[in-house]
Amino acid sequence: MDRKTISGTIVFLLVAFVLLFNPDTDSRTAVELLNYGHVLVFGLVALLIYQIIGSFKTSRSRRLAAWLITMAIGFMVELFQLGMEGRYFELDDLLNDGIGALAFLAFFSEYEKRHTEWIMRIISVALLLAAGIPFYTALTNEINYRLRFPVMSSFESISETSSWAVDNAGMKRSKEHAAKGLYSGMVTFLPGKYSTLCNEELIENWAGYKIVAMDIYLPGEKGLKITVRINDRKHNQNYNDRFNQKIGLVPGWNHIRISLEDIEKSPVDRLMDMSAIKKICIFASGLTEPHTVYLDNLRLE
Repeated sequence: MDRKTISGTIVFLLVAFVLLFNPDTDSRTAVELLNYGHVLVFGLVALLIYQIIGSFKTSRSRRLAAWLITMAIGFMVELFQLGMEGRYFELDDLLNDGIGALAFLAFFSEYEKRHTEWIMRIISVALLLAAGIPFYTALTNEINYRLRFPVMSSFESISETSSWAVDNAGMKRSKEHAAKGLYSGMVTFLPGKYSTLCNEELIENWAGYKIVAMDIYLPGEKGLKITVRINDRKHNQNYNDRFNQKIGLVPGWNHIRISLEDIEKSPVDRLMDMSAIKKICIFASGLTEPHTVYLDNLRLE
């Protein structure tokens, strides 16, 4: 086979890999690594296409053509995924495709002036490093999480709030009302049917512990009712297949302790798998005005 045929075969295999490789994982670190993989894979695809399309009047026009063809392939990949179970059209993936193609083409191209070559290579490396920030953040969070376990959330790390997803609510780190350490998580529940705070980036195995505990400070003079929801990987999305406990917060400190035995027995038709906990949520419902609480020291005992 000639060089172009070999390059075309490698492009086909790389694109097929992106389409068919779909590991069943909920790990944010793994997901972000897969997303970052688009940068590297489509960077290689762009270089190979650059070789396949041959000569142009200028190197710049050849690079542009290679980039556009790579983006067209990336767009088609995303369209194909619409017909695949559990796959979606992801604009973030398409953006990573473009960044990878641009960075690789710029880095490996030849330039007439030496200083231009170094400038473009520095810019290319900067693009590649910047594209990996979500992966670096997720990896750092996971390492920190494992080091502090069985404390699951202490808000001492500046990136820790990124592991909490909010819906009709706001969250940020605060130096006020820290139960332990210097920081707490300031949560603002907004008016609406539901105002929710969830974390799915937990170490799954809670077996061997007896209590899940957290400290919540409620400022002001009014109480607030919240619900704590916990479910495992087997959860079927039915209300009776998870743990739900309503808790009435009083002004000041609330030291909440929930028996893991109660959590294990909470599904109606089975026992919850305490070695495969998937999600913990804290939410308020039916609020007519905003309420702020300070969450800290979520832990197992």
